[in-house]
Amino acid sequence: FYVALRLVACAQNGHDVNLSSLNLTVPPPKFHDTSSPLLITPPSTETHWAVRVEEKAKFDGIFESLLPVNGLLSGDKVKPVLMNSKLPLDILGRVWDLSDIDKDGHLDKDEFAVAMHLVYRALEKEPVPSLLPPSLIPPSKRKKTPVFPGAVPVLPASPPPKDSLRSTPSHGSVNSLNSTGS
Repeated sequence: FYVALRLVACAQNGHDVNLSSLNLTVPPPKFHDTSSPLLITPPSTETHWAVRVEEKAKFDGIFESLLPVNGLLSGDKVKPVLMNSKLPLDILGRVWDLSDIDKDGHLDKDEFAVAMHLVYRALEKEPVPSLLPPSLIPPSKRKKTPVFPGAVPVLPASPPPKDSLRSTPSHGSVNSLNSTGS
């Protein structure tokens, strides 16, 4: 399978399809099967961001009015803006935690836009998520995970259904298994 994929990559990059091409350095092959559940977001939708362009322009204006230092706002500068929303402190704390994507204690322009987006949604009675959804991660902050050559992306494993964790009644309980000494 590996050899077949290497040969496909060679063909896609204009190299001869033969065994001597296997040692060439080529990017991984590309497949465009839109029905695949393992498909990573195609480039055309990769830039989709839940923060609308009009919203972003308004948030950028607020960001600049707070006089960022080196393109960053400290928590002290952002706090009065967040507090002005009159949202509960636990909600505002979660907004900050979700917005400070790189966990540096400061918000850049995109992180600030995420914070303001979450605040405005919370004011419209939408719940603040416990984890930042991918659509809210700014395009500038995406793909920060290291990519290893030849790595194959996989879906995260889902936890097993709770019923599958119970012992099956047909052969007795776990205690009867232990009593046999096996």
